[in-house]
Amino acid sequence: MVDMTSMLPIFAIAEVENRFEPGRNGEIKCIIVGHGGGLIDVKLTSPFVSRGEAGFDGLVPGQGVQLIVMRMPGDTAWYMVNCVYSQEPPLSKGANETITALGPSQRNLGDVIGGSAGAGTGDPNKVQLQGIMGGGVAITGQRRPDAMNIKTEVYTGTGKSVALVDDPEKDYILTDAGSKAGTARVTITSDREGAGNDILAANAFQVETTGPQRLINDESQTDVLVTGRELQLLNNATGEYAPSGAPEDKYWGNVNIQSAWNDVNIFSRQPRLDAREEGKDGRIFIETLNTSGLEQVIQIQTHGTLENQKEEPNCVIRIKSSGKIEIQTVGDLDIECGRNINMRAQGKISMEAGDGIEMLGGTDNINMGAPEIHLNSNTPEPKPPIMGQDLPYYKEDGITTF
Repeated sequence: MVDMTSMLPIFAIAEVENRFEPGRNGEIKCIIVGHGGGLIDVKLTSPFVSRGEAGFDGLVPGQGVQLIVMRMPGDTAWYMVNCVYSQEPPLSKGANETITALGPSQRNLGDVIGGSAGAGTGDPNKVQLQGIMGGGVAITGQRRPDAMNIKTEVYTGTGKSVALVDDPEKDYILTDAGSKAGTARVTITSDREGAGNDILAANAFQVETTGPQRLINDESQTDVLVTGRELQLLNNATGEYAPSGAPEDKYWGNVNIQSAWNDVNIFSRQPRLDAREEGKDGRIFIETLNTSGLEQVIQIQTHGTLENQKEEPNCVIRIKSSGKIEIQTVGDLDIECGRNINMRAQGKISMEAGDGIEMLGGTDNINMGAPEIHLNSNTPEPKPPIMGQDLPYYKEDGITTF
């Protein structure tokens, strides 16, 4: 009768001592636990290996991990069977994460899940594959009657991650650069009802960084199109993060629009709508909003010099209206030019001064002509200016989105 026991494989517990394999022959150095002697070579195994373009090669266990190893009688070669799970070093992405409280509509999940402290299904609440450098994939399914944390995450050992989060109140795709000193992440929310996501609504996209953000187009154009509501450009900077040594009033708080080679255009094409408040057409407002301001300035200026222009200057500021032009100030109105002031009205020119009118002709005459010229008479009746008042829809508040 043949003794079959002499043909059975020999099993042992081994501990990885050195996973570096210069020869790339699929072996690692281990020590048999509880026995003396030196290192043994253990051949790595995998559930599936392909010599084609597709396949799965098992990850090499890290130093200190215990293995079940085996060899056949009469053979000196040891083979890896499996890892001893209880000896696995801690993973870089821990399972102790804050889980989201369920809203009233989701709390009936507790009747199905059961249990009070953890997942009542008996299944693992985290499945994780991680390499020796700390990168890996984690599938988290932490559930209990009042809360859950459900997500799939790809991460690196330095903290970068892409997370697909499916729990009720934080339902989004989150890309995080893993910055230790600030924020660098992109959030895309889903269309699920009840996905709060802090200040983000459903189907939202948000880029948040503590460092610079740049959108660079080298050879084409950049379009920003809104067909829903508003297009907001808002700078809330207070100077707290201005560059060190920068002048007090520079490099923060500004909104800058500049063209290096062509025009800067601001248009409004809103047609008149009778259903709109007062039936107004599109308007353009340029204002300083601080009602307690002391040194507010709105300046429109060209910088071309007369030496570089034709006989008639062609650096021009034009103000045109198909209706009327109104100018109003609570202080002085000063006008100065280097050449002539030319004025013409198809109707009357009406002028009134509460404290006298002074005119000086310089080196030439003051010429006046009319059928009759009345001096110091009681007939002048100058027409007072009529100044309208208009406000943008945001009035003095400006943009209040943030």
